[in-house]
Amino acid sequence: MELRRQSRLRSDAADMGPSKGSRPPAARPVLLMVAVAAASLSGGACTKPQSGLFAAIWCSTDAGANVQVLDDMEDDDGKACAGQGAWSVVKGDGSGQTTPPQGSIMKTADLLDVDLAVRPGRRALHLEGTGFGDGETAALRLDLADGDLTPYIEVQFWARSDTAAALDFRVAVPTETTADNGGVYWGLPVTVTQKWGDGEGKAFSFPLQGTGDTMVPDDQKDLDHALGLEFQVRANADTSSFGVWIDDVVLIRHP
Repeated sequence: MELRRQSRLRSDAADMGPSKGSRPPAARPVLLMVAVAAASLSGGACTKPQSGLFAAIWCSTDAGANVQVLDDMEDDDGKACAGQGAWSVVKGDGSGQTTPPQGSIMKTADLLDVDLAVRPGRRALHLEGTGFGDGETAALRLDLADGDLTPYIEVQFWARSDTAAALDFRVAVPTETTADNGGVYWGLPVTVTQKWGDGEGKAFSFPLQGTGDTMVPDDQKDLDHALGLEFQVRANADTSSFGVWIDDVVLIRHP
């Protein structure tokens, strides 16, 4: 599978991501100069995080905003902002086991010391897998309460791996059309390594335009009936065991 890396998020950060601090880095004007959109995916009040990249703009509303925060993981409850939905672990067939186990995620994970040196905030989602066979999959899934993704141009997020080998990682959109496809949804792959982000100090970008990676026909894209987002790991001979971190998931509106 061809691995692609894309991002529109500018940063002058070091290899593993943005610098820590109570104030977001000045090198992120795209995210820091906008408020969180009160868009079609907003569903009510959300918990202001204690820290993190989006603390200064959390849940503020602005008709001209182009960023909608889905989750910065700081409130430690396994749920997205604004009553959007809950995170869970989903797993395909096979003998592999995950931590957290398959099902709802009740809390996020504390970042490690190595992460705190380069990440804003204190928490992220962490998924471990052991005993996976070649081709077996596991995923972190965020269900969406109002799944119309058509107002948005892309999903941006930060991720890193615990393993030296690059993870076969894919971002996908379960929809009403593909609900019974056994985890095969429209999406795109990215390369996740031990460095936060795309290796160039930028967030991963998952464009919600154009064709996917052809695992499903493009007519099954159906973004106005999205059920959620999945961040999928596919095991292989080099990654029968793995660990992956996910943080700061946002939607970018069409200009």
